[in-house]
Amino acid sequence: MLLSEMAIGEEQMGRRRDQEIVLSAAERQSLAECVRSRSAPQGFVHRARIVLDSAAGRSNTAIAGQLGVSVPCVCLWRNRFLSQGLVGLYGEQRPGRPRSHDDEAVASLLTT
Repeated sequence: MLLSEMAIGEEQMGRRRDQEIVLSAAERQSLAECVRSRSAPQGFVHRARIVLDSAAGRSNTAIAGQLGVSVPCVCLWRNRFLSQGLVGLYGEQRPGRPRSHDDEAVASLLTT
């Protein structure tokens, strides 16, 4: 639920944020397209919703309750967006065994 869908009299809970998220028109459009996408990974859609709702002025507690995640999770993705922008929402590489095929090999397999 975005700020436009919230009741007019709903108050923000919790303490005041140090940094507010301000989205450019391009960032807002990109995030909204991701949220509407049926093929985007669910985790990325959740992160996009967190950023959009946060930019709309909703509290971390309200966002966490609506999306079914923890408040620290909301704080993590807000801070990641503030420090890295849209790129930060895609996540980082996971630890583990290195890939045995490079990008070119995977691309050639997919095209054949």
